[in-house]
Amino acid sequence: MAKDKNNTDQQEQETPVDTKQLETALNERDKALDAKAQSLDDKEKALKAKEADLAKRKKALDAKEATLNEKETSLSEKEQALNEKETSLSEKKQALDEKEAALEEREKAVKTLEDKAKVDKAPKKEKPVSFKFREQEYKFSVNAPENIRILGTVMSQKEIAKDEEALVHLIGGNSSLIEKVYNNA
Repeated sequence: MAKDKNNTDQQEQETPVDTKQLETALNERDKALDAKAQSLDDKEKALKAKEADLAKRKKALDAKEATLNEKETSLSEKEQALNEKETSLSEKKQALDEKEAALEEREKAVKTLEDKAKVDKAPKKEKPVSFKFREQEYKFSVNAPENIRILGTVMSQKEIAKDEEALVHLIGGNSSLIEKVYNNA
């Protein structure tokens, strides 16, 4: 029994030391757990702050997306309006091209008619005028124009044949516009 008593005394002496160590270890572990809990609380606060920041960012991005969608819709409408305007302008251009072609056709037709009218209206060369000057027979040459400028005025062959002064200038000047007529009788 003495052995058992010794063992029990020893255990009793060891027990308070173990209890102190255990208590100290538990206190340290409790402090460590409190520090971990505090760390987790800090991390949770940081996560909540990040979550709030992300929510703000999401809200801002949603607003930007809505704005971009509105702009895209507006641009689509403008593009459609421009396409319609371009189509309208293309149609107008085609109509103008057709009108221009029709006008060119009409201009050609008018020009053809004008040219034909000029040919039809062109004064037909009459037989050269014949006349007597100082007992001699003369006539205008075939190449003589219908109207001739002489003495500062334009006169027809008939008017010149009646104007003695004009005849003196032409015949006296030996003009090629007047030919002497020779009678072979």
